[in-house]
Amino acid sequence: MRTSIIVLLAGAIVCTSSTFASADDTTSVAPSPPPPLSPPSIEDRGHVIFDRVLSYGVASGPLGGFGFGGIAGYSSNSTDGTLGTAIDGTPARSSMRSAYVWLAPSLDYVFAKRLTIGATLALTNMHQRYSSGSGATGGSTQIDTFSVAVAPRVGYLRALTDDIALWTRVGFGATESLSGSLESSFGWQLEADSLLVFRAGRHLIATLGPTLRYGHTTTHAVVGAGWPDGTSDGFSVGGRASLGLIF
Repeated sequence: MRTSIIVLLAGAIVCTSSTFASADDTTSVAPSPPPPLSPPSIEDRGHVIFDRVLSYGVASGPLGGFGFGGIAGYSSNSTDGTLGTAIDGTPARSSMRSAYVWLAPSLDYVFAKRLTIGATLALTNMHQRYSSGSGATGGSTQIDTFSVAVAPRVGYLRALTDDIALWTRVGFGATESLSGSLESSFGWQLEADSLLVFRAGRHLIATLGPTLRYGHTTTHAVVGAGWPDGTSDGFSVGGRASLGLIF
């Protein structure tokens, strides 16, 4: 009898120890939270990219120039000079005042892996006031120029690392402008760029690279404007740095 009691007690102790061990094991191997998901590769299908929320560009040649750009903006410029002496003996001066307002959203969509399609739509208005002469011989002229431009494009976006990509694009654009009641113009251009894209966060990107552009413009002056119709061609080489958004 004593032997049986000892055996039963030993079995109970073993079962109790196993139960506590199982509970301890369950507590020690509790699953850890999954690691945070990294953003998908920039070259993957489905991304929407606003490439020029804020930008700065510089170019050489007849189409050249430099300045800030982006989705929307305003700039102004003024120049003053002396043309000589007026009839009344006072200095004949000239001045030019201009104000430039624009709205130009630029959007691209990754419709297949590494392939993009996009466009820029630009609405601009420039107000110019030119004054010259002195005293009774002085006068001024004001001109408002309104322009609409559309520039579709296609591109190839290749990820070099998790945070850096190379983006090459080519496009064609057309611009229609009206300068008051004096003249109208129509222009087209071919443009290409090759940009390094740096991913600075889940939705923030920076781009930097060279640009090439060739353009042709035809101008039609109204009867009595004082100058003939004309055409112009230009080629520019430049560069652009921009901040953008990716979704």
